Amino acid sequence: MAEEQHDGITRIGNVHPPGWLVGLGRDGKTYSRYFADKKYGGKDKALGQALIYRDVLAGMLGATGNTLHHLDMPEPSLPAIDEDNDHGG
Repeated sequence: MAEEQHDGITRIGNVHPPGWLVGLGRDGKTYSRYFADKKYGGKDKALGQALIYRDVLAGMLGATGNTLHHLDMPEPSLPAIDEDNDHGG
């Protein structure tokens, strides 16, 4: 079964722990945060937090029209994520 698609959010399943990566960019700057399933109590709860973060961040960046760029990053290009230092989330 294919994963649901969410603008600006990518499912990362080939790292430990698996989770969701939010990636947005504007005016040449990149903003991202990783939401590990384990830290948030499961895949669905981590996705819920990622969606909230994405929406709040988009609002803070003043996302209108095509000024906001969603950064869809393919899984193979991402390094392994240390569970104790999951870069936010």
